[in-house]
Amino acid sequence: MNNESKKLTIILPTKNRPECLLRLLRYYVEVGFQGILCIGDSSEGEHLECNKRQIKMFGGRLDIVYKEYPELDEPQCSQKLANIVNTPYVAWVADDDFLVPSGLEKCMVFLEDHPDYSAAHGLSIKIKIKNNAVFGPIVDCKFIDHQAVEEAESASERLLNYAKHPSTTSFSVHRTQTLQLILSNNHLVDDRVFAGRFPEYILVIKGKIKELDCLSLIRGRLSYKYSSSEQQNIYFWLTNEKWLTYFKIFEDVFIKELMKKDEIGLNKAQEVVRQFLAHFTYFRLRDTYRAKYPHDYDSLFCRKASQTKRELEDGLSLFKRLKYLIPGLQRFRRKLIDFGVISSAHINRHEKLLPLLDPSSPYHIDFMPVYHAVTVTPEKME
Repeated sequence: MNNESKKLTIILPTKNRPECLLRLLRYYVEVGFQGILCIGDSSEGEHLECNKRQIKMFGGRLDIVYKEYPELDEPQCSQKLANIVNTPYVAWVADDDFLVPSGLEKCMVFLEDHPDYSAAHGLSIKIKIKNNAVFGPIVDCKFIDHQAVEEAESASERLLNYAKHPSTTSFSVHRTQTLQLILSNNHLVDDRVFAGRFPEYILVIKGKIKELDCLSLIRGRLSYKYSSSEQQNIYFWLTNEKWLTYFKIFEDVFIKELMKKDEIGLNKAQEVVRQFLAHFTYFRLRDTYRAKYPHDYDSLFCRKASQTKRELEDGLSLFKRLKYLIPGLQRFRRKLIDFGVISSAHINRHEKLLPLLDPSSPYHIDFMPVYHAVTVTPEKME
């Protein structure tokens, strides 16, 4: 394969999950992926050896760049991979998720025509496999809205909105030069939290982010194994003796980027960045508190939300009883969902998955290779 003619590289960090890597390699062969897979392997022992065998097995059918990065965590591994990409566009994927090539192609076309956008992505689906396994029947499937959409004209507006509505840019298609430039700042802070989110916030400053009406991501929802529970705990992060130093570096870089992008003065940029950092810290504290003390969190912050949820559940239970008594009520409910009056989050599991398995669904063709990848075990494949 001639790398010079390729447009997209998918960077794929992986660690100690050879079954996930096998599943992904099978998937990209089935969909006929024509780009480059750039795999960074931080695995150990037999996991590492198994991955090497699988890379060799699929090497003739996929264009793979394989690198061993022992001891590196995910942000460091991703940065190493991004630095060796030589295609115009790049996307990132975790080893338990799937990117859809046809959706990625539409994102690249959009970015070529819209230079004021720094990234683009399609719609996202989250699937859950029975018993949280790598292979098996899908027991839950739904659309999710965790990917960033920021289309305000000023970088300041985009940054503040992004802070208030935490999401991710990780799975979007990026211009390679932009991503490499952003990641070059990561060496400034040896901190997982700052380094992990640093590129996303800078990307939001540099340009708009678009969501297209196509399927580009299916998330696998397996447990994340790169970081320890201590690394994920916000209290350990805040009490790190170097925290304030890293915080100031974070702040200074953002101020400079905002001054340059929005052509504003130092005082205005400082005001925006400090408001942004207040939101950033608040949401991390809130999420940690909610995970560690869920009952206290609910009683302190979610009384009204819990009451609303109970009222909604009571209403849905009443609907379930009425729909069998009133002809046409179910079709009316579907119309309300289509127009956004009722949230699709309340559709039951069977209804969530069935439209994607229906050939009439606009996302059916792109979903089925993922369906096959997770439901057909390696033994059945052989």
